[in-house]
Amino acid sequence: PEINKLLTQVPQANMKVLSFLISFLGRVAAKSEVNQMHAQNLAIVFGPNIIRPNSSVSEATLVQATPAVCKIMETMIE
Repeated sequence: PEINKLLTQVPQANMKVLSFLISFLGRVAAKSEVNQMHAQNLAIVFGPNIIRPNSSVSEATLVQATPAVCKIMETMIE
């Protein structure tokens, strides 16, 4: 719901890249029995690098937001 609203604000070119990346990560997660990279692990690695607020946010705020960012990313991968 809220994530969908935010995604509508992403520029089209960025959205294409995000869609491709999420699709790829979904394929990686589908082979998690072999590679041990479940959606949660992938979200921990990629989430903070892909979903981040603007640069004016403090480092403490970024750290506090990390669990929510990872959960959003995990949901998108699944």
